[in-house]
Amino acid sequence: MKRVCFAVAVLFLLSTINCVTGADKDVKKSVKSAKVELPEWLSGETPRSPDFIYAVGSAEKSGLAMARESAVLAARAELSKTIEVKVDSFVKDYVENSKSKNRSSMIEFTQSFSKQISQSVIIGSFIKDSWLEETRSAVKYYCLLAIKSKDLEKSIAETKDKLGKNYPEIEKELDGLVKNVKEKLKIEEEKIREETEAKHSGNVSAEKQEPEVSTGKEPAWIKKYPTDKKYYVGIGNGSTLQGGQDQAINSLVSQIKLKIKSELNDYFKEVNGVTEEEASQSIKITVRESIEDVEIVDVWYKEGRGYWVYCRLNIEEYKRKQLEKMENAKLNALDFLSKCDAESDPALAFKFAFMGYYNLAKYVTNALKADYNGKKVIVVNELIGRMQKILSQTVVSSKQDGYEIDRISAEPVKSYFEFKTNNKPLANMPVQFKTNGIKADMSVSSTTDGMGKVFCVVNGVVDKVKSFSLYAQPDFTEFLSGTLEYEDEQDFYLNKITQLGLPVKEVTISVKKPVFGFELVLLDDMKKDTRNISKFDAFASNIKATLSDSLDADFTDGKAKFSFKMICSGTTTTSDYSGQVFTRLTVTFKILDNSTSREIYSKASPEVKGGSVTDIKSVQKAIDKYLEEYNEQMIEELLNSGIN
Repeated sequence: MKRVCFAVAVLFLLSTINCVTGADKDVKKSVKSAKVELPEWLSGETPRSPDFIYAVGSAEKSGLAMARESAVLAARAELSKTIEVKVDSFVKDYVENSKSKNRSSMIEFTQSFSKQISQSVIIGSFIKDSWLEETRSAVKYYCLLAIKSKDLEKSIAETKDKLGKNYPEIEKELDGLVKNVKEKLKIEEEKIREETEAKHSGNVSAEKQEPEVSTGKEPAWIKKYPTDKKYYVGIGNGSTLQGGQDQAINSLVSQIKLKIKSELNDYFKEVNGVTEEEASQSIKITVRESIEDVEIVDVWYKEGRGYWVYCRLNIEEYKRKQLEKMENAKLNALDFLSKCDAESDPALAFKFAFMGYYNLAKYVTNALKADYNGKKVIVVNELIGRMQKILSQTVVSSKQDGYEIDRISAEPVKSYFEFKTNNKPLANMPVQFKTNGIKADMSVSSTTDGMGKVFCVVNGVVDKVKSFSLYAQPDFTEFLSGTLEYEDEQDFYLNKITQLGLPVKEVTISVKKPVFGFELVLLDDMKKDTRNISKFDAFASNIKATLSDSLDADFTDGKAKFSFKMICSGTTTTSDYSGQVFTRLTVTFKILDNSTSREIYSKASPEVKGGSVTDIKSVQKAIDKYLEEYNEQMIEELLNSGIN
């Protein structure tokens, strides 16, 4: 028999382009159509490297060019998000621990700092590898996009210099911020380097070695489920060894969950305001974090029947460790309860009560009791009561109930909020901003200043709506930053607080519909033959109708804030050999802000080629080919560019 320590990740199975620098020829090619082994970056997790940051993108289109460009766009968006989240977490840590006298300026600076970095550094991204799958009707393109870690460090310094000019009062603090972020990036890079070296060194611990697999006679335990009062037992079957192990673990854990559920009656009688759903979630977290040593008794394999795995867990040892963990959790929770009662700052007092609840939540179904201030109490009840009292005394208000923003080329809008508890400013409270499901380019979190004030910056709206709701509420998930491994655990804790009555303020953001002047510009051979005008007028009407619907915009012949230029350029030539006439056409979209005479968008299509027996017919062929192959992509890029 062999003892195997299963990672916590296994137990999670219980619940759940051109702008890119460099071309494919400069990187390793993996574009294939045969059914061969997939590259590791596609079949497994996104690679981690101390020298690069990676993201994977994919797209399925009718042609290779469109599929490639869409896949790169998707990878760029994912890479930008990864960088923004990474930098933002380091920045927040620094700001929260800083003692700056200009805290409001620091917070305002950081609200755009991480996003600016992610947008600027992405320009230097390049395709590291690619993979192609082809069918008769479509092409699916995968790409592994990368940026160099040193380029990120360079962008951090450059962005600080660029944005820092507007904040001379915190110049020294910003130098410290950049230094701190770079140091944390270095620490993370070294950690990844060590992990990479260990992975490839060939030193694998005995606990992680695969168990021996027998292939002889079918074991008796497959037909007759083993029973043993000393053990929880699990039997699993799968087409792979890992699949069989996962099923065995699932089977074993279900027994533990049933055992805990059978003991819930006393719990519901003693703990206030807890639902059966909440108790079930607590059980899931408890089991996930409680099982440490599972013993693999036997593994059997037969072709056509897969891998069969028999594992078990010692019940007495499991209970002993559970009792030890529960006692430690109770002591930690009591310590936080004491700190909560002694703290005069409401935000900090709430944090202490919340962290106490966090320590106990895994074992909340045991209704742990303790002596506190001379009384016998159920600790979780005391903590919930403290949180509920603070929340009931907290009020969120706004400077005004509504704001207006342009749909495109918008000037940022600041929405101001104020948090108070017992009519006193609620300082240093993490705040979350969100919408009613509408996608918007906006700050998503901040922290109240010493006067309990905070603001959300809305840079623009992505979705096509006339208005949307913006909400400001305490962000208690910040208290758990870096402590949770699974997203469903965060939802569990947040749902509990929401049930207590979460203070929130709603304001309405009205979106101004854009109005365009439209201009069709013909260049080169396209303007020489007047017979082409009617063709391009019909072409332009098609584009205007599509844009009007996609952007929810109006077009006018009079004055407008924006001008939309559709530029059609190209050449028409006749083949000396066949007499066939060919038109090569390029379509460019340009948008100008007439109030500032600034070009806010420009994009040219790839050149398309149309051939026919006459000039006019070849022009129409080129137009038709553009509409078929590139118009959808051009409109999609315009919509995703951020100008709308």
